[in-house]
Amino acid sequence: MWGTGLMHNLVPKTATISKAVQPGVVLPQSFSPNGDGKNDKLIFTNLEYFAPASLKAFNRYGTLVYENTDYHNDWEGTMLDSNEALPDGTYSYILQLADKRSFNNYVTILR
Repeated sequence: MWGTGLMHNLVPKTATISKAVQPGVVLPQSFSPNGDGKNDKLIFTNLEYFAPASLKAFNRYGTLVYENTDYHNDWEGTMLDSNEALPDGTYSYILQLADKRSFNNYVTILR
């Protein structure tokens, strides 16, 4: 069979299937809102693909310290009503995406 010149039958037939894959939201572990222009805001990478999103943040006592029903990666670690800088520490949060997925996690503020 190899000597018959039918080599074209040995070429594998392939197909390429493309699918648009939406990236996932990246949940940060910390940010440093100290005014130096680096990591000053709580940024969830790829959040724009799941907008609108809401964010609630709580201190270690369970007190709501921040809430935004249309979050745009703009929290600078300030108190909900007074806009006063929150102290360094770990805060729990709930991030609710437009597709109804919810993430309960922690973030550390390091000034």
